[in-house]
Amino acid sequence: MSLESRRLSLNIIKNSCNFDSVNSLIIQRDLSQLDAFIKFKSAVLIYIFSSLFIKDEDNFLEEISENYYIYPNITPNGSLAPKSEFDSEYNGLVSSYIDLLRSIELDKFILKHHFPFHIRIKKYGQKTHKSTRPHATELIHSDAWAGESSNAVNFHIPLFGDVKNNHMNFFMPPPTFQTDWLRHLNDYAEGESIANLYSPVSFTYEQDTGIISDLSTLHKTFITEHSGIRISFDTTFLNLKDPSHNEIEFIHPNRLNEMLNFEFFSTLGKTNLIRFSNSIYTPIQDSQSFSVGYDWVATA
Repeated sequence: MSLESRRLSLNIIKNSCNFDSVNSLIIQRDLSQLDAFIKFKSAVLIYIFSSLFIKDEDNFLEEISENYYIYPNITPNGSLAPKSEFDSEYNGLVSSYIDLLRSIELDKFILKHHFPFHIRIKKYGQKTHKSTRPHATELIHSDAWAGESSNAVNFHIPLFGDVKNNHMNFFMPPPTFQTDWLRHLNDYAEGESIANLYSPVSFTYEQDTGIISDLSTLHKTFITEHSGIRISFDTTFLNLKDPSHNEIEFIHPNRLNEMLNFEFFSTLGKTNLIRFSNSIYTPIQDSQSFSVGYDWVATA
């Protein structure tokens, strides 16, 4: 019943928002031709160009790859951390993302939304190594193992770069799935015995495709040695559940303040402007977790 209620909830979004089925727990939609998505991608670029002081916009992927290890505002897992110097650009990004949600009518199904969301830049052999970082995305995992709500779904969009050789792999749960598999783990390696019960998903990972996956699925970053960088968007949100869904929610206490009521979330970058307190000159510590470098307030 647990998996079935998750399938039914995701199926409602699929049918209402014109997504296609990858399988019963993963859906996708080509966003490339939508005006709101084109504006969102432009806002992503403005944020990246400003945050990384890009000099050659025509060859920004190469510039980022060459300078990747000296950027002070990329976290060990590749997230481009918002900083106070780039409040304006981030507000524009959030506003355009909310417009995208509304354009595909996904906003009607979101109860709470994670904030801040991630613009993630993945590079082979980046600042972390899977053997030394407990929550490295190169290890198979559910975001619930990092403390996210077990009732959430993941929303992922590959935006730029070498998505053929640098992408996400997904895995489906067995019929014996249990909700308590989605508890927080101190190290993704602790979930190896659970991950061994999952089956890989075969589908084409494509740029400009919105992918929604229930957190009962697992995923991992896959990067070949000679791949280029990938820039993608990822976040989580709590969606409307099928009425039969009566599971206990597992969520780490440190994550509670990260899930915002969607009514409030939808005002960010619009009537409520976001202000970050951490500067680009505030170093990111490898040992930090739970929204590293994301101290913020909203002001009307």
